[in-house]
Amino acid sequence: MTSSLKKNFIIFSVFWLVALATYSGFIAKWGLRDGISNSDSRYGIAEMLNGTAHKPFVYRQFIPTTANIIADHTPEKFINLVGDNYDNPFKHYALSSKVIDAPAKYKFKWLIVYWMGFFLLLGSLYILRSILSDFGVRPLAAIFAPCIFSLCIPIIQTGGGYIYDYGELFFMSLAVYLTHKNRPVLLLFVVALATCNKESFLFFIPALYPFLPKSSLISKTKILYGLQFLVSISVNLWMKSIYSGNEGKAVEIWFSKNVHRYINPATYFKFDGSYGLVAPKGVNILTLLLIFILVKSAWKHLDLRVRKHCLFAVFINLPLFIVAGFPNEIRALGFLYVSAVFLIAYTIQHYENNFA
Repeated sequence: MTSSLKKNFIIFSVFWLVALATYSGFIAKWGLRDGISNSDSRYGIAEMLNGTAHKPFVYRQFIPTTANIIADHTPEKFINLVGDNYDNPFKHYALSSKVIDAPAKYKFKWLIVYWMGFFLLLGSLYILRSILSDFGVRPLAAIFAPCIFSLCIPIIQTGGGYIYDYGELFFMSLAVYLTHKNRPVLLLFVVALATCNKESFLFFIPALYPFLPKSSLISKTKILYGLQFLVSISVNLWMKSIYSGNEGKAVEIWFSKNVHRYINPATYFKFDGSYGLVAPKGVNILTLLLIFILVKSAWKHLDLRVRKHCLFAVFINLPLFIVAGFPNEIRALGFLYVSAVFLIAYTIQHYENNFA
């Protein structure tokens, strides 16, 4: 085995184990919203698959629609074989009868959804490593930063955790990568899928602008970049027209509850259960302290393009977080995921000698 193969196998092993741990933490905490709690019928995976989930959750159709398409084009004999020999991957998770007593075809779709979430997470780790490497981050920091952030995901999923969270991380990372690599045509396709995964991706597009190469001064590239908005808006309108008759609202507004929550000092001292233990919940004082340390340690070392991206993401995401984010739900700061990985990577490099 060559040195390169050994290195790639080690990286794969690390990413695989981290993705397994992260996904296990997510499943143990939230599952696929199979009807375990009373509110799951609003956004449970069964309702997402059959298109009856409430708005705005039903708009997030990338994973459910993919599962439906695959199942519809898979031979029935194979589907029945999977259903008859169904081995529940959630051996320690209390599944509802929606899964246990479901027909073989639903179980088959359910497994597709389950594994899609995992592989989207795994793919995100590779993409983020590539981005960090392109911006001069040293090899070990480029590996460990995505891993550390990944392990934080179940912790920041405080008010809820959903399968499309992993599609959001994947598509935002891929969009940054393609923008930096100046692949605008392919990026248009990714924008369409990303918007199908979560309608709010439209507002992430401006945060991609700082990563446009200098060659973006060419009018053709600028036009293709601008078309991203048109593509995302078109997909948004299309999805909203399909599910216009579903229950719920196109946007859930939480502004008044958020204001009340964030002026209450008790909010900053709440804890939550993650990985079977205790972890800070939402905007806990410990979480805010960690964010402060990351920014203070890494900010001056960031590439100018990355700084601009972080600022774009903050100025866009914070108002949305206050107005439409579920109270005390850091997961609603999704536009800052890539920024967080950069901050972690540069913080590792900053303190590398002290850790030795």
